[in-house]
Amino acid sequence: MNVIASFFSALLVALPALPDPLTTPLTFPQMSSTTLPAVEGTADVPVGDVATSGTKLAATRHIHDNLYEVDVYSASMDRVITNNLLLPPGGPDNTTPRPTFYLMQGSYGGERGDTWATASDYESLFRGKNVNVVSPIGGDGTLFYDWKSTTTPVGTAKSMTYYTQELPFIMETQFHATDKRAIAGLSASGAPALTIAEAYPDKYVAVASLSGYTAVSSTMGRIMSLGVTAAKMAPVWEMFGWPDDPEWLRYDPILHVDKLKNTKVYFYSGSGLEKDGSGTVQRGMFWNGVMEYLVRLTNDPFVAQARGAGVDVTYDREAYGIHDWPYYEDALGKAWTKVIGPALGA
Repeated sequence: MNVIASFFSALLVALPALPDPLTTPLTFPQMSSTTLPAVEGTADVPVGDVATSGTKLAATRHIHDNLYEVDVYSASMDRVITNNLLLPPGGPDNTTPRPTFYLMQGSYGGERGDTWATASDYESLFRGKNVNVVSPIGGDGTLFYDWKSTTTPVGTAKSMTYYTQELPFIMETQFHATDKRAIAGLSASGAPALTIAEAYPDKYVAVASLSGYTAVSSTMGRIMSLGVTAAKMAPVWEMFGWPDDPEWLRYDPILHVDKLKNTKVYFYSGSGLEKDGSGTVQRGMFWNGVMEYLVRLTNDPFVAQARGAGVDVTYDREAYGIHDWPYYEDALGKAWTKVIGPALGA
């Protein structure tokens, strides 16, 4: 059995990035928008400065060492967002200008308890670094986009506006941040992180997708979006519109890779297999293995297309690894050491 698993793993690593009908962007004829009620609003990625009037720092709480909780009132969503914030040595008394690393949570947005702060030792990685590392908590069921509708069970969802406008405003006015930024997405936030970097190539010097699903408008991407939003009883069509709505294509980062030509890019994906402490191949948690293999199916064509467009991509395509926190933590360390840290100069 171990021989078979080892052969399967080697095959996964050796396979070239081939076109896959599950991960290829889908286009639909303009039908549903004329036969179904229109979804009001726009989900356009906010480009350029938007009004941050009303957005403010609501509270700061010291957790331990250089880890803080920061509450920010989001004017676009009319609610307070709690953020984990790692400050450089000296904490609030350190006034040295520094860049900011926006580290996104997974599909639940950290609302179910597992965040970078609780499920990893990411504090050790950034200890002593002159950088703000901020991770908002929230967005379960929203996939971290700006939704068209404001009447769904998730309420007003404007994560893109929050990440690109409101939170940077707070970082740069309250926490001595420069306008030099990098961003990383985890799992379901991999595609949003790439979309943000594409929309603001002059702001984000680096972007990383850590076990991220990067096919948005494909068959797989649409099915995944349906599943994540359905868990919160939120209609997926109120996010980008009906299947033929061009918003689906506007948000698909693989269709805009040329905008990353001046950005350092990092990708990580496991194979769906794992090893135990003795080096023996294990099946691990079955669904976590399947999920990570699906990540690879979306990452391979993205990386191939990006490199073909002249984008500087570092891709750790590992022989092992499942969709779980020990592997995310390992991926974060590699992303920081190889790409994010050097790009930020931190």
